[in-house]
Amino acid sequence: MNRKKSPTGNAGDHQGTTDRRADNLDARLLDLAFEPVMVRHFNGEISYWNRGAGELYGYSSEEAIGAVSHDLLKTVFPLLRQDFDKQLVKEGVWIGELIHTARDGRKIIVESRQQLFEQPDGRRLVLETNRDITTRETQYRTLFEGMQEGAGFCRMIYDEQSQPVDWVYLDVNPALEKILGIAGMTGQRNSDLFPGMKESNPELFETFGRVSKTGMPDTLEGYLHGLDMWVYLSVFSPARGHFIAIGKDISDRKRQEEELFRSRNQLKFFVEQVPASVAMLDKDLRYVSFSRRWLDDYGLGNQDLTGRHHYDVFPEIRNKPDWQAVHQRALAGKVERNDEDHFIREDGTDSWIRWEVRPWLDVAGEIGGILIFSEDISQRKKAESELRQVKERLEHLLTAGPAVIYACKPDGDFGATFVSNNIESQLGYAPEEFLIQSDFWAGHIHPDDAQRVFAGLPKLFETGRHSHEYRFLHKNGTYRWMLDELRLVRDADGKPLEIIGAWHDITELKLAEEELRENEQSLRLSLDAARMGMWDWNLGTDALWWDDREYELFGILPGEFSGYAAQAFERIHPDDREKARKAVMDAISAGGLFDTEFRVIHPDGSIHWLAARGQGVAAGVNRMVGVNYDITGLKQAERERDKYTRMENMAQMHRLHIAGEFAALLAHQLNQPLTAIRSFAEAGIARLRKGKLEPEQMRETLNDVVTQSERAAGSIRDLRKFLARQPQEMTPGDINAEVNAACMLMDIMARGRKIKIKLNLAVDLPLVSMRTSQIEQIIVNLMENAMDAINQEKDKPNGGSIEINTHLDADNREIVIDILDSGPGLDEEAVGRVFDPLYTTKKNGIGMGLVISRSIVADHGGRIWAEPGSGGRFFFTLPVPK
Repeated sequence: MNRKKSPTGNAGDHQGTTDRRADNLDARLLDLAFEPVMVRHFNGEISYWNRGAGELYGYSSEEAIGAVSHDLLKTVFPLLRQDFDKQLVKEGVWIGELIHTARDGRKIIVESRQQLFEQPDGRRLVLETNRDITTRETQYRTLFEGMQEGAGFCRMIYDEQSQPVDWVYLDVNPALEKILGIAGMTGQRNSDLFPGMKESNPELFETFGRVSKTGMPDTLEGYLHGLDMWVYLSVFSPARGHFIAIGKDISDRKRQEEELFRSRNQLKFFVEQVPASVAMLDKDLRYVSFSRRWLDDYGLGNQDLTGRHHYDVFPEIRNKPDWQAVHQRALAGKVERNDEDHFIREDGTDSWIRWEVRPWLDVAGEIGGILIFSEDISQRKKAESELRQVKERLEHLLTAGPAVIYACKPDGDFGATFVSNNIESQLGYAPEEFLIQSDFWAGHIHPDDAQRVFAGLPKLFETGRHSHEYRFLHKNGTYRWMLDELRLVRDADGKPLEIIGAWHDITELKLAEEELRENEQSLRLSLDAARMGMWDWNLGTDALWWDDREYELFGILPGEFSGYAAQAFERIHPDDREKARKAVMDAISAGGLFDTEFRVIHPDGSIHWLAARGQGVAAGVNRMVGVNYDITGLKQAERERDKYTRMENMAQMHRLHIAGEFAALLAHQLNQPLTAIRSFAEAGIARLRKGKLEPEQMRETLNDVVTQSERAAGSIRDLRKFLARQPQEMTPGDINAEVNAACMLMDIMARGRKIKIKLNLAVDLPLVSMRTSQIEQIIVNLMENAMDAINQEKDKPNGGSIEINTHLDADNREIVIDILDSGPGLDEEAVGRVFDPLYTTKKNGIGMGLVISRSIVADHGGRIWAEPGSGGRFFFTLPVPK
C-alpha cells in the first residue's frame, strides 16, 4: 500500500519537518476540529493531542504527549493487541469501535479511524481520529442484546490469496448463543467452535468474505449440516474486513418477509445515525430513512419525511430532468456522482452541493431503492471565488505596472517561465512566445550586446542581484534599450531555484542621455578649447607625452614630471584612480571612445576636477590619445543646479526599482489574511458538518472572514498608492491598540505552538500619526518571525515566549516598540544583513518581510533595528508630533 507522509508530522518533539510553516498550519487546523485527534508512534507513544481529545478525555496535551495511548486511556480492543497491530500494518488503516476510559473514570465508546504513515527515516506514525458514540452504542447494545434474532459481529480472516478461511466472533448476543447452544463464543474462532463447516457450508464463507471485502450487504438462506438447522441470514459490513450476521432459526418455517422487514429497519437505523447528509428512498422515491444532517442541511426542521415522495419535499427537482434521469439510472443499478452542482431551491436559496446517488440492495439481493449522499460546499466555492478575485487583482497590478515582471530558469539558456502580459505593449510579443521557445530571450539580444550580457551574469550568482542595460529586438524589427534588474532565488539548501526580474524600456532615456552627452561635449570643446590639455600615451612602455596645459591641470612643474603615466595616476584621487584606469582600459579593449571624470590632488592639497576624453588609435593597438580639461567650477555649479532634481529622480528610480519586488512578492503581503480567511472558513465548515454552529457563531466567523478580506484589500490599495506615488493619509492612533490587535490575530498560531505572549505596555502614551493597517502588519510580521525562530529550538518542547514592550522616549520624542523572543537570537553578521532584500534565516523565507517593514517605518519617520544576543530582539520607533 502506498502511504503518504502524515500532515501532522511535526507533532511533539519526535518528528522533524521540512516545511514548518505548512505543518504549523495543519496543526492549527486539526486543533480547531471538534473531534478528538491524536498522532502516536506505532508503539503507542503520543506525539500530538488536539483540543478535542483534551475535552473528551480530560487530559491536557502536556499530560498526554509522551504517554502510551492504550495505557493512558485503558483501551479495550475488539481483538488481541498483536492481531490489531498486524491488521493495521497489512491494511494501512483500521476502522472500528474501541472503549476508552476518561480521566474521571467514565467509559467512552468511540468510533475510531486509525491510519498508518511510513516516514522517510523508517519510523511509523499513526493518525487516530475518534468520535464519541457512547450514547448510540448504549442504544445499540440494548437493541443488540434484546434482539430475538441471533446476531454476531465478526472479523473475517483471509489467506494469502485473499480467500476467506475463518472468522473471529468479536461480539454475539444472547439469542445467538441460545440458538446455537454454545456459551462464551466471544473471542473464539468459528473453526474451533464448528469444525468442518468450511467444507459443509462453503456458501457461508463466500458470502461473509465478499460482504466484508466489498461492503455490499447480502442475505442467504441455508441448511447448517453440523447443527441440523435451517437459518436465514442477513449480512452487512460496518467496516472493511468485518461483518455482522443476523440470523433466525427457520427450521419450522421460513420467514423471509419478516427478515426483509428486520433488515430494512437495521439499515434505517444506521442511516439515521450516520453523521452525514444521507437519505434512503424506496423504488418509488419515497423516504424510508434520513439522517439528522439531511434535515439540517436543507432547512427541513424536524419534519418526519417517512413515506413522502422526494419530489414533494424538493419540488424544484421536477424542473430538473437531468436529476430525475440520475435517479432512474441509480434505480437501474448505476452509481452517479457530481462534485460541484448548482442547486437553487424554490424559495430562492442558492447553494453549491456535492452529491452521490447509489442503489441499495435488500436481503434478497434485489435493488430496494436508492441512497443519496450530499454535502453543502457553498462556503468552499465562496472562498475559491475570493481567491480567484485576489489572483485577478494581482494580475492586474502586474499588467498595469510600468515594468515587465518575469521569472526564468537559473541555468542553460535562461528560458522564461513567466512573463507578465504588459510585455506585448512594450515589445510587441505575446507572453507565450517567450515560454514556448526556451532560447527566445537569448536569441533576441542585439549581437553587439549579447557577449557582454552573458559575461556579466556570474555576478548575479555571487551577490544575488545584478542589473544591466542592452538592446532587445522589438517585434516591429527595431531595437529598444532595456534596463534589466535581476534577483536570484535560492532554495533552503542555497541551490539556485529561479531568477526573477523587472524589465524597463529606457530607449527614450538613452536617446536623451546621448543627445545630452553630445551637446555637452560640443559645448566643452567650444568654450574650454583654450584650457584643454592634450596627451599621448604608449601603453606598452607606459610613456606619456602631454602639453604644457597638462602640467597646470595636474599641478606638476615640467622638471618634476618623469614622463610616465604611473606618476600621473598617482596624482589622481585614490577614490577615483581605479575608475579612471578602467575607463581607459575598457575603451582600448573595445576600440572606442572613453569619457570620464576624476579628481586630482595638487601639491598644496587642493582638489581639482578634471574631465578626460580619449580614444584608441586602433583596436588592439596599445596607444591612446586624448584631452583633459578643468571642470571644477562646472562641478560646483552642477551640484547646486541639479541637487533637488537628482534627489527627486533617485526617489522615483528607487520606487521603480522595488516595484518589481513588491509586485512579484505581493503573495507575501497577502499570506497572513488569506491564511486567516481559510482558517475561519474551514472552521465554519467543520462546525456546519457537525450541525453545531449557532447563528451567532456563524456571524462571528463570517465577520472574521470579512475583516481579513478587507485587510488583504487594504494591502493591495496601499501598494497601488505607493506605485502611483499617491499620498497615503495618516491618522492619530494608539500604538497599544495596534499591539493588542496584532496579538489577537496571532493568538491561534501562538496557542497552537504553545508560545506565551507577554505584554508590558506603557500607559498614557501620546497618540502618533500612523496608517494603522501598516503598523499592525509590522507587528504581525515581527511576531511571526519570532514564532518561527522559537520553533527552531529543538530543546524547547513546551514552546517559548514573546514579550512586547512599549515606552515613551521623551528625549528623542518618539515611542519605542520592543519585541523580544526566546528563540536562538541573531549574531552580528545576521543583524547587519537581516534588513537586506531576499536575505533570510528561515529555510522557506523569501527575505522581504523585514524589507517591507523597514520601508513602512521609514515612511512614518521612524527607525527599525535588531540587536544581537540570545533571543531575537527587534525595535522600531514612531515619532511623537510636536
